[in-house]
Amino acid sequence: MLGWNADQGTFDYYGLLNKLVLDIGSHNEHHELHEILWTRLRELKTIAPEFYDTLHCQQSWVALIATFVFHPSYSLGTRLENVT
Repeated sequence: MLGWNADQGTFDYYGLLNKLVLDIGSHNEHHELHEILWTRLRELKTIAPEFYDTLHCQQSWVALIATFVFHPSYSLGTRLENVT
């Protein structure tokens, strides 16, 4: 699913540049099973499509970065919880 979902904590990028950056775009897979080597993350998505095929993702790295920079709902502080 392409696009953004405010209820989803992180997003994947499955475009062509993902291969050049050691599959860092397989972000949800990495956070769910961080023990798996980066070389196996694509395989994880293939063997467990019921968990990953319905998640929102981006096919464009430019769109991913532009949305993060310009969309008011996303920022470096989006994931911070109130700490008192």
